[in-house]
Amino acid sequence: MNRKVDVRRKAYRREHGLLPRPTEVYDPELARDVMLALAHAIMLKRGPRSANLIGIRLDWIRWQNDLATIVIPSTEVKLRGKSDPDLPIPLGVSASRLLRGYLDKIREKALLSGDERNPYLFPGQDRRTFRPNQPYKGILQRLTRRVHVTVGVRINPHLYRHLIGWFWLKEDVNNLPKVQKLLGHKSLQTTINHYAEIDEDLALDSWQEWLEGRAA
Repeated sequence: MNRKVDVRRKAYRREHGLLPRPTEVYDPELARDVMLALAHAIMLKRGPRSANLIGIRLDWIRWQNDLATIVIPSTEVKLRGKSDPDLPIPLGVSASRLLRGYLDKIREKALLSGDERNPYLFPGQDRRTFRPNQPYKGILQRLTRRVHVTVGVRINPHLYRHLIGWFWLKEDVNNLPKVQKLLGHKSLQTTINHYAEIDEDLALDSWQEWLEGRAA
C-alpha cells in the first residue's frame, strides 16, 4: 500500500512539478486497502467474530491519550447478554496510529455518495445495491483473498480466531486460560474443545523438553 502511494506521488510530481501529501493521492480503492490493513490488525488483536468485526461502529471506539480500544457491547457478542461484560479490543500503539490516520484522513474517501453519515468503521462499498448506513459486508472476504495473494495460504475469516489461540498456546501450553479470555469464551471447556488436539501436542512437547532438561 505504501509503495502504491509513493508511486502515485512521484507520478503526480512528474506531471505537475509538485509532490503531493500522501493522503492527497488516495482514492476509494486505496482507502479500501487501508480498511484491509486495519481489519487485519483488529483481527490479530483479539480475533473477534466476523459479524463483530464487520459491525464495528464509530461510537464503539474509546480513546485514552493516543491509544484506542474498540468496545463491543455484550449484547452484540455471541452467547453474551445484557448482564455480561462488554468485549474490549485494545489496539496498541501501531494499530491505534493506523486507526487515527484512517479516521482523520482516509475514511471519507471510501464513503459512497449519499452515505456521509454512515455509522460504521468500515462503511458499505456496494455501489450496485447501495443503501445508506450499511457496513462493508465483504471486507473479510476481500481480506482473506489478499492474505492468499500475499502469503500463498488460503484461510477463512474465522481461522484468525484459531490462529491467535494456537500461536499463544504454542508459546506456552499453560496459556490456555488466557486464550479463553482473549477469545471471549465464557467457558474454559469451549476453549479446550477447540484446542484439545493442539493442547495435547503441546503438552507432549513440553513434557519432552522437561525430560531433556532433567537428563542434562
